[in-house]
Amino acid sequence: MRQRIVWFVLGVLVGSLFVVSAYPQGGASPTDSTSGVHLTNQGTPKILVGLKRGNFEVVDSQTLKNLVKMGVIPYAPVFGDNTLYAVKILPDGKFFIYAGTNVKNINKFLDDAKREFSKVDWNREVTLRVEPSKFLWQVEINGKPTETYVPMTTTTISAHIESTIEWSSYDNWKPHGKLKLVWEVYRLADTDPKKDYRVVDMKTYVWSGHYLYGDSGTGEWQIDTVKIYVNVKPDGNSVFDLADFGPSHDFNHYSSKAQSTISYTLGTGGASVTIQQVIKLFKITVDTNGDWVRWTYTFNRDEEGSYADSWIKLEPGYQFITHVPSSPTTVHQKLVASVEWTYNRPLLLDDHWTGSITIDWIWNFK
Repeated sequence: MRQRIVWFVLGVLVGSLFVVSAYPQGGASPTDSTSGVHLTNQGTPKILVGLKRGNFEVVDSQTLKNLVKMGVIPYAPVFGDNTLYAVKILPDGKFFIYAGTNVKNINKFLDDAKREFSKVDWNREVTLRVEPSKFLWQVEINGKPTETYVPMTTTTISAHIESTIEWSSYDNWKPHGKLKLVWEVYRLADTDPKKDYRVVDMKTYVWSGHYLYGDSGTGEWQIDTVKIYVNVKPDGNSVFDLADFGPSHDFNHYSSKAQSTISYTLGTGGASVTIQQVIKLFKITVDTNGDWVRWTYTFNRDEEGSYADSWIKLEPGYQFITHVPSSPTTVHQKLVASVEWTYNRPLLLDDHWTGSITIDWIWNFK
């Protein structure tokens, strides 16, 4: 299969992106063309010195992310772990990045990067072939702001992870249990200048207190009910539309001891994300009004082998459309995850404890 190589030019002031295709390289093992050492031995300080001197530096995806975090580059599309990037910093806040997957010959890769770099007319504005929606978002969790995300635009792949919303209760909810959210925001490729398409894969990990901390007193803390809620119009905005979600209907495996898998796809054609959910001894109830959707997972705590006694990864998801506004505006989405744990005491009344997390997803369009 042909290996894909892409290059793109980004400017801080115009916030734009240009992408074309080139041919793959083959041959020797990955090494730096200057020093001959493996890329994994190149430290960030050395890379920073090279960039400051105006040199090309070859980095992997993680190092590119670090350069963005450090403010060396304001933003950059990041592809898979098998991708390398030739990076060059220019005066006046401009920079050049040439990316290639499964690169076998670093020398040839750098030569191609320099050749493409020489073709760029830096005296003109670089424009995006697909819409360059200018916005950023911030996440507030239980009222406390977290870092600001500046989404990155690319048209070279049909669906890619644009950012991730993460949160964990750690041991703060001991002895009841633990909740961890790894909600991945996928950008779907499109060519509509007025609309953006995204999918949120809501990977939600829940542990019982019994599994993590053992029995407590005369009973054990079990997972009883998990609720995950999404509202794309909590402020009545006209920017977001809830296009699809999954699971889209109820599943009742409350009494079934046989493990099965349900699957659902969000998006269309190649620009889509497919999600799978293992289900056994619990049921899923789905409620919606068109603007919001709520999934309720109810666990069978009486049967041996139930996830109620251990841990489970729940993975609902939703697709939403962003109608890109023509003027500056701020809009919100509301995301909520809650877990009810039950303290099961034989021959005595059960106790209940609920932990909840509310996320205000704030979008600022420029």
